[in-house]
Amino acid sequence: MGLRNQARSFSRAGVEHAAAKRRVHARRLSLLLWPEGHEPVELRPGERAYVGRHPCNDLPLFTKSASRFHAVVEWRAGAARPEVRDRSSANGTWVDGQRLTGEGPAHVLNGDERLRFGDVEVTQRALNG
Repeated sequence: MGLRNQARSFSRAGVEHAAAKRRVHARRLSLLLWPEGHEPVELRPGERAYVGRHPCNDLPLFTKSASRFHAVVEWRAGAARPEVRDRSSANGTWVDGQRLTGEGPAHVLNGDERLRFGDVEVTQRALNG
């Protein structure tokens, strides 16, 4: 293969790779967290949402059972799924009935678990958009 044909082949491969990359980015994944009686919060890769009773939280829960700074849901850039971590809350962060502890590792969410912060149930829904 001559240099000219080789250059054309690499160029075509580069264009195809760029097009595939655009298709992947067009299909952005996100997670919708929707506490009962509250506004939903959308979380995308590279973002985090703080959960708690204090109004500065991304997901404010106005109930006495939630700590002021209760938990954090984080979707690290490049990670396949988000994770939830308790921030040493008094009434706990619960995933499918199991309490997370502030000292323990974060729990990686797969999208169908039941989340509870204190006594607030949170629906999570994976979105492709």
